[in-house]
Order: sequence, then C-alpha cells, then structure tokens
Amino acid sequence: MKRMFRLFFILTIMSTFCLACAAPTTLTWVWKDETYEEEFIDNIMIIGVSENPIRRRLFEDIFVEKFEKIGVKAVSSAAVIPQEKELTREIVLTEAEKLGADAILVTYLLTVLQKEKFVAPSTSDYPHPAYARFDIYSYSTGVYSTYGGSYEEKRKIELETNIYDAESQMIIWSAKSLTVNPKYVHELTESLFEAMKKDLREKNLIK
Repeated sequence: MKRMFRLFFILTIMSTFCLACAAPTTLTWVWKDETYEEEFIDNIMIIGVSENPIRRRLFEDIFVEKFEKIGVKAVSSAAVIPQEKELTREIVLTEAEKLGADAILVTYLLTVLQKEKFVAPSTSDYPHPAYARFDIYSYSTGVYSTYGGSYEEKRKIELETNIYDAESQMIIWSAKSLTVNPKYVHELTESLFEAMKKDLREKNLIK
C-alpha cells in the first residue's frame, strides 16, 4: 500500500512538472474577414516560412497531422515543392490548385524576445530532506535553503499566421501568437495549433 501511494505521489509530481514546463501559446491579436461565407475549410496547404528546411518540414508535418486528426485534409508545402525551389506566389498557387486545396496557411516568425532574470534562493520550513528517515539524531528542522540563487531565461516567440482563400487569394483569417519558453520546435508548433484550432472553430472556419 505504501509503495502504491509512493508511486502515485511520484506520478502526480511528474505530471505537475510536465504541465509547468509546457509552452503555452496565446493569440494576442486575431482578425477574420466577416464577409467570408464559404463552407468549412476541408483541404489546406501548410507553409512554415523558415530558412532552416528541417524546421520548416517539422512545423508543416505537425500541422498536417493535427489538421487531419480533426478531419481537415492537409498537405505540407515541403512535400510537394522541392527544397531548392523558391516559395513564390505562382509556385504555391499552382501546387495548391493541383492539390485541390481551398485554403493556404502561412506562418512566419515576427520576433524572439529573450530576457534573463535572477531567481532568489527558495526556503522551506519543512524538515531537511536528509532527515526524511528515522534517525536518533533527526532533530534538525526549521527554515533552510533548498537551492542557491540562479539566473533564469525567459524566451518569448511571436509568430504571425495567415490563412488565404486559395481561389480568391484573399486573406480570410490572421493572428499573432506568443509562445513562452518553448524548448523544441514541435512543442511550439503543437501549442500554436491548439490555440489556433480553438479560435478557428469559434469563427466557424473549421469543424
């Protein structure tokens, strides 16, 4: 019973820690063309503007996977447009037409803000961990420092995402997003998609 309780406690702590490490994305500004009255988007081309082809492909592949999980057909631009080809308007529109895409999503970086701050040592009035087990001399309690002061970096990444109607080539939805402390590209991408998905559904652009 004690072992089960200990395992549950450890899993709870790990779960809380993972949530704290997540990279939450918020949409800081959103716009939609209120005159757009087409049906739900059901076929979309994804473009992640990046000079790094690996990051571009990873971003696009994750968006493709996420869109398809909610019933929207999606394709990565990197899958149909060779890396050596420039992403010109003409090339993108041609490929979108071949694929029968009714929308084109384009995401690009706006700014990266990196800030460093000093984190003071924390204290606790619980018994020191060294005395967690019974010992004849385990009487030392009171306030103690759990770790020394350190410098913590806070990183904020601002992106802009635009969705265009493939036929009219007009923008139908646009948003700026802010992601705090993403550790990896996939973490940022997944967090961005979740924030976008919620708004796109509220605005009746996807099911």
